[in-house]
Amino acid sequence: MSETTSSTLEKALEKAIQLERMTGKLYLQFARLFDNHPEIFRFWKEYAAEEEEEHAAYLEKLREGLPEHRRKVPVDPDLDRRLNHCLQKMGEISPEKILTLRDAHQLAVEIENSETNSIFEFFVLHLSPDHSTSHIEFLREQLNDHLQRLEADFPEAYRGIFAQFNTLAHHKKPG
Repeated sequence: MSETTSSTLEKALEKAIQLERMTGKLYLQFARLFDNHPEIFRFWKEYAAEEEEEHAAYLEKLREGLPEHRRKVPVDPDLDRRLNHCLQKMGEISPEKILTLRDAHQLAVEIENSETNSIFEFFVLHLSPDHSTSHIEFLREQLNDHLQRLEADFPEAYRGIFAQFNTLAHHKKPG
């Protein structure tokens, strides 16, 4: 019989923050892969900073605002399992396998449609000190805008599928 230990709310938030930061680092790696295309470089760099870092900072703010007794509350094992799964999947992503801009863009769309955003939304809905309808709607809009930016703010010259397939990643050799 295996013993299950519940993660605490504080540990779950730390995992969610780590997940947001890992996603941001991946997008920064995308920027480096396409640094010979200034528009694409700028897009990925800004996307990482404005989206993922903002999410991580918001989760940190929620964690810091928690009273000590709430930090130690066990979280639902399913939430902990989902967090661990997302962290594992993010850790398995290899930027070396990104060969074209299409690969990077598709991976970003998959990530933004994954459980990562639903986990962020869960913490926002359950821990946000402002439970007003306008605040919650604003945060939900932020999540939707986040995904839409991958299309609407992507450099226009590279929005088409053929342009993305024909834009090759720039893998730098070590040394």
